[in-house]
Amino acid sequence: MGRLIRCSTWSGKATTLHAVLEDAAPVLTRIAQRLYGHTADAHDLLQDTIERAIRQGLPADVQSPRAWLATIMHNLFVDRCRAAARAPVHEPLAEFHDNVTPLSVDSPSRRGAS
Repeated sequence: MGRLIRCSTWSGKATTLHAVLEDAAPVLTRIAQRLYGHTADAHDLLQDTIERAIRQGLPADVQSPRAWLATIMHNLFVDRCRAAARAPVHEPLAEFHDNVTPLSVDSPSRRGAS
């Protein structure tokens, strides 16, 4: 992970993915904060974006590395929103059970269940 990845970017300059990430970090941070607000989720999204970019490497046909990174971030955000929508909602149990009638061992409803 410490090795530098050489890639060709805009204007024909040779640069590293590390340099592209350093250049785009402030912009990506602002995007993540706008998506999530100032929370730990924004920081996690930024880290996941950087991790995905490192795993994929910068494609040779990318004209704007910042736009490419912003697209990765947007797609990760959408994936997280979809996953959150599918997740079950856990509601806490009520503390008071005033309307519940306890069953006795000899209750008719228990005899029929056997």
